[in-house]
Amino acid sequence: MTKPIGLGAAFAVGVIFPLFFFSFNDPDRVKFSAVVIWFFAILIPASLLVRVKLCNKSTSGTATILAGVFVGTCISIIVFYTDRANLFPIAAAIWTIVAVIPVSLGTAIGSLIARMANKK
Repeated sequence: MTKPIGLGAAFAVGVIFPLFFFSFNDPDRVKFSAVVIWFFAILIPASLLVRVKLCNKSTSGTATILAGVFVGTCISIIVFYTDRANLFPIAAAIWTIVAVIPVSLGTAIGSLIARMANKK
């Protein structure tokens, strides 16, 4: 996979994740465990695949996914919660900060896999 296509796919995953989440869940009523499951079930495998497929610097894929999460959260809050749309920068910042954990974990696992594959 070429780097621009991989980074575009990483950005798309970052944007689609909050859109998909907010279309099915109300952020005021969703349980914390559900949020954790969504974050870990989607963002860890996505960042792992981006890291393994790009096989370059892990920071570019990580930053691209996080930028996508920020943009996707902004769009989601504006589209799905128009009554709270004035708070979209705060919600986007919080979601991006929370997304750092699973994205970093997936990138680290992907780095280990890529390093092990290059040793063989």
